[in-house]
Amino acid sequence: MTISTNKYASDTFDFDPINNKFMYYRSDTLYANNSVDMQALLAVASTASPNAGGGAYNYADFTVPSTGEYLYLIWNFRDSVSVPLCYDVNNNTHTLCCDCELPCRTFAAEGLESDTAEIQWIDCNGDNQNLLITGATPLPYNICVLKPYTPFVVSGIIGFDLLGDCDV
Repeated sequence: MTISTNKYASDTFDFDPINNKFMYYRSDTLYANNSVDMQALLAVASTASPNAGGGAYNYADFTVPSTGEYLYLIWNFRDSVSVPLCYDVNNNTHTLCCDCELPCRTFAAEGLESDTAEIQWIDCNGDNQNLLITGATPLPYNICVLKPYTPFVVSGIIGFDLLGDCDV
């Protein structure tokens, strides 16, 4: 049997053969979807190796054990490289943007003058974001935008105010 992962153009996850593993286990035990059972399953599972792929397509072949009612196929991508995440306990967008030492600035979307407005921006991680604002959306709606970009109105009429530049 082959267990694999295939990265498509829109995917952001990069398989790391050092940290990520394909695993399997066959047993008569039915493991529940909870942290205790998942840890027990990971402890008894075998790693399918070697990783025979590379780049966008990674896989490993293994022989399926002959006994056991349940076959567990495990894509263990938990051992990943850590990245800094920014948060603010008070949900203050400006603090969130600026205290993380990221090249960002804070904007407020406000003054909706149409039924809806669609906005796009590049967040502080460099990812494209999209939001449809309706009359039910609480305004102002604060966003963190990667410098030197500004939010862009795709459709509708809405205004933006620069709340703060993290360099100021």
